[in-house]
Amino acid sequence: MVFLRWLVRHLPGFLIKILARLLYSKSWARFKEAVRKPREVQRRSLMTIIQRNRFTAFGREHGFNEISSIDEFRARVPIRKWEEIQPYIEQMINGAKNVLVADPVPYYGLSSGTTGTPKYVPMPDSFIDEFEQPRRVWKRAVAMNFPSFLKGEVLLMASPKIEGRTPDGTPYGSIYRRIDEKTPKLVREVDPFPKAIYLLEDFDAKYYCLLRLAVDMKITLITAVNPSTVVLFCKKLEQFGPRIIQDIKQGTLDDDFDIPKELRRRIERMLKPHPGRARQLNRILKKSGRLRPVEIWPHLCGVITWKGGSAPFYLKQFPRWLGDIKTLDYGFMATEGSFNLPISTRGSAGPAAVLGHFLEFVPVEQRSGPSDKTLLADELEEGKDYYLIITASNGLYRYDINDIVRCTGFYEKTPLIEFLHKGGNMLSLTGEKIAESHVVEAVTNACRELDIELAGFAVTQILDVEPPAYRFSVEPASSLDEKRGRDLLTACESNLRAVNIEYAAKRDSQRLGPPTLTVLAKGSFEAYRAGRVSNGAPDAHVKPPHLHKDPDLYKQFEVLSSLRLEA
Repeated sequence: MVFLRWLVRHLPGFLIKILARLLYSKSWARFKEAVRKPREVQRRSLMTIIQRNRFTAFGREHGFNEISSIDEFRARVPIRKWEEIQPYIEQMINGAKNVLVADPVPYYGLSSGTTGTPKYVPMPDSFIDEFEQPRRVWKRAVAMNFPSFLKGEVLLMASPKIEGRTPDGTPYGSIYRRIDEKTPKLVREVDPFPKAIYLLEDFDAKYYCLLRLAVDMKITLITAVNPSTVVLFCKKLEQFGPRIIQDIKQGTLDDDFDIPKELRRRIERMLKPHPGRARQLNRILKKSGRLRPVEIWPHLCGVITWKGGSAPFYLKQFPRWLGDIKTLDYGFMATEGSFNLPISTRGSAGPAAVLGHFLEFVPVEQRSGPSDKTLLADELEEGKDYYLIITASNGLYRYDINDIVRCTGFYEKTPLIEFLHKGGNMLSLTGEKIAESHVVEAVTNACRELDIELAGFAVTQILDVEPPAYRFSVEPASSLDEKRGRDLLTACESNLRAVNIEYAAKRDSQRLGPPTLTVLAKGSFEAYRAGRVSNGAPDAHVKPPHLHKDPDLYKQFEVLSSLRLEA
């Protein structure tokens, strides 16, 4: 193992690419065939799922044994929301077998939807295999885009914690724990960080331990599902920089953090005094005023994270710490499945993962209910938006995941799709239908125009005024005086009008009142995130509340000032 790693780290980039092509040659060949014949590949995927589960309770109810085509499947099985699947799940977590899936269920994935009733998604081996098969093409893309990442270590944020157990004793938690269990031991051992660090309850202790070790390593790649986590890595590096330098000089681990004794001893055994590295970091700190990944890790070649949906707000902040580093999208995936395969660092779109789950699409403008007519992957149109309906080996049959995707073009005959936003993540007081993607684009554009940096923001409704209006709650990265605040609010309003013509119409007709800007104290959104994690949400899954239905959300934070746009 040690020799193999040494050998890989000394190979030139072009040889690593050649090895990646060889390693993933079969997966790439299957992928190339699939994108040319997506309908046939999807039909085979569906029939495999149906045949495997034809004698389950759900399969018998819906005549799986008599289904031999996609059309028969769509005729027999209506589109379902989670509430209609939950009764089957309740039977399963209480010990019933052969309900939705025939295979044993050793684990349940806790859905990344971290509000409301928890969603327990079955994770049989067949589902993990189905999830991972197309992902091998994405892993090939990682090696092709970042061949030099193998020459060092990967700084990542994982959620391997078992969050609890169902009434019948089956563990549940993040899907990444289940994927990790199925990963070959040789690959798992590549992670240079003790897994116990990811399980730390103390928010700051977790980030400190990761960064304390990482700063003394040759980091070549940063990966975190959520781009807000990458930003948080950078902020914590800036915050902890001086004490990390002192610890590196002495070979110690700061005593101020709440770290269990066993883990502390394990980490301390990994540490040695490195005064030369400490002097180097001190020079960077004096020159730049902070430690930045792009400076302390000169071999850093890329970042892997989500780039769709609300991600652009955080991606815009990357250059401050990461320069012009290349970023590859993690892929549009959730606990319920994996749906696209970004193979380029340009944008977040990727070919639909037709080799995996069975995918259907409903045009947004035609959405009505469970009898909606669906389209298959090869029937989408470039530039149009669709609701995604999935069928997978986890027992979710024609499940409305409530995600809206856009077709941005085609790869061979397979659509390039990107995640836009949740279907339900929309506010509409008088028919303006403001989506999360609208407010992210509006605020991001406003900040760019005015050269203002925000640590976070949330848009909510104001219902106790007439006419009702919207509130932009913002946490500035630095001070924001009244003039700059008013300029920001004006720019947000202008950009929201530009990206949502219905909002503009409702404002012009005075059915919506002028918006308000509420300035929040520093650390507000970090505290929000920490609170969600302490309440049981996986750290990597916590999503910033860019569009929120609670009009009183801002009251959770310390408010510094508020101003309203003149009518």
